[in-house]
Amino acid sequence: MRLLLQRWSQTMRHGSRNALGIVRLRSFPGCLSGSESRSHWRPVTVWSTCAAVIAASLASVQRPEWRPWLCYAEASTSLESTHNFTAATEKVAPLSDAAEPATILWKQLPDSLAELRKADIVLYQYETCPFCNKLRAYLDYWRIPYKVVEVNPVGKKELKFSSYRKVPILVVNGTQLNDSAAIIKALARITDPDRALNTQWFDWIDSWFVHTLPPNIYRTRHEALETFDYITEKEKFSPWQRFTIRYVGAAAMYFVSRRLKKKYHIVDERQALYDACRDWLQAVGWPERRFLGGARPCAADLAMFGVLRSIEGFTAFHELAANVPEIVQWYRIMKDQVGPSARIDSM
Repeated sequence: MRLLLQRWSQTMRHGSRNALGIVRLRSFPGCLSGSESRSHWRPVTVWSTCAAVIAASLASVQRPEWRPWLCYAEASTSLESTHNFTAATEKVAPLSDAAEPATILWKQLPDSLAELRKADIVLYQYETCPFCNKLRAYLDYWRIPYKVVEVNPVGKKELKFSSYRKVPILVVNGTQLNDSAAIIKALARITDPDRALNTQWFDWIDSWFVHTLPPNIYRTRHEALETFDYITEKEKFSPWQRFTIRYVGAAAMYFVSRRLKKKYHIVDERQALYDACRDWLQAVGWPERRFLGGARPCAADLAMFGVLRSIEGFTAFHELAANVPEIVQWYRIMKDQVGPSARIDSM
């Protein structure tokens, strides 16, 4: 990690300065806005400072919570760890490495959809994480109210109650649930008990489609910064935290995306994304059929929609719309089906 940041720093020092090396100096740099006029910006190589800060931090703190890209590791580790659910106290007890599998804890969840909608549910997430968006789409569709805790992807102090350090984490009446796929499968037993899960395509989303996203949304330094623009609107973080998360996160993911591209043998990242979306539409039976689930969306439909929603507004999404317009048509239909957010509060 330290070597990657050093390479990034050297590139910014010796290469041409572009949008990623620009910082607004008229106010504190933590409150950056992509909509600002260029006349208010002056080019400086901020990445050297970011690299130095992170290198110093990593030298003294070698912990997984300092890796902001961990949400993308979710599907590459056998759908995360074996302890997917953990019984907790009222304040949510820390996870144990020896936690029992989820099957014995399903009884602690509400018995019906009506009871689930009345439950105290808290979602720990990153706003643009595809796995978090996938879970939010499921909760929104079933009108299950939930509170949101936005996790700082650098320090993750919001997850100090848990030894499990990835997002999303869902806490239902004090019971902690980990891994988006496992959570949705558990919730499906309550929301749609008589419907079989299409595991082939539900698992395909995690095992392949999600891995086409990082090489696309972090393809260039400009696109990497674009994905972290949301953090400037999170008032719960200080200006310095917003600055650190935006630039350190973008720098880290810029290099991680290249590693993932090589790992999954992706040659042309845009073409891989387009082909994956066409494969999905073929599975759905578009345009004769609208949903993989038939007359109404199934869990796989909601998962695919949620993952796509995580990149809406990004350059990759705009180019996807231009090259595979059918997927955007399907996406808009799903957006109407999912409806408004069931989020009731942010913590």
